[in-house]
Amino acid sequence: MVWRMTNNHSTVIWYDKYAGLNGNMTSKARAFVKNNLIHRFNDKGRERWIIRPLKGNKTIYEVYFKGDMGFCECQFNRSGKICSHIMAVQLFEQNECIGGGL
Repeated sequence: MVWRMTNNHSTVIWYDKYAGLNGNMTSKARAFVKNNLIHRFNDKGRERWIIRPLKGNKTIYEVYFKGDMGFCECQFNRSGKICSHIMAVQLFEQNECIGGGL
C-alpha cells in the first residue's frame, strides 16, 4: 500500500513495505532523523532535502522527489534501489505530519 504524507511544506510518498524493514538501512534512516541531520529547503519552487552525514562520514547528500519517485545523489540510489537517505526524508516528513517522536 502507498500513502501520502502532507504537511505545510510538502507531500512525500510512504510505501508500507518500508515499515517492515529491519537492519542497517532502517536504523541509519532513523539515525538521520533523530540526530537532526535532515534539512528541508526550496529550490525554485521544488522541495529538496539536504542530508548531513552521520558521525564518521563526510558526504552530504541531496534528496528530491518527482511524483512518487525519490532521488538521491548517493551511489546506492544510483543503482536503482531506495537508499537510507530517501527513507530518512520520508520518516522526517512523517514525523513532521504526526508531530514528533519516532
